Amino acid sequence: MIDTANPYFRDIVKAVNALDLTASLWNHGGIEKEILYNSYWESYQQLYDAFNNMNTAIPGIGRTPRSLLTPTITSAYQGMLQYGISKVAQTSLNP
Repeated sequence: MIDTANPYFRDIVKAVNALDLTASLWNHGGIEKEILYNSYWESYQQLYDAFNNMNTAIPGIGRTPRSLLTPTITSAYQGMLQYGISKVAQTSLNP
């Protein structure tokens, strides 16, 4: 996980690369969505949310982690979020 109080340039680069690769697989069907979701959603969500809340420029990059969240990464995040919501079992109570 990224140390949000003291982020390190190489950790940020590795994390954004992992987010981008996972996003590409999700958005372009490289692996079944169920496998990606079950294997990576929790880590993806944690990294994305951490980046989304980091607004301080990282030395060596000159950009904020938030600014590194590309439309591809955000699209996959939204897609996985909706996928998870759709997997929640719906129950109905019959009187």
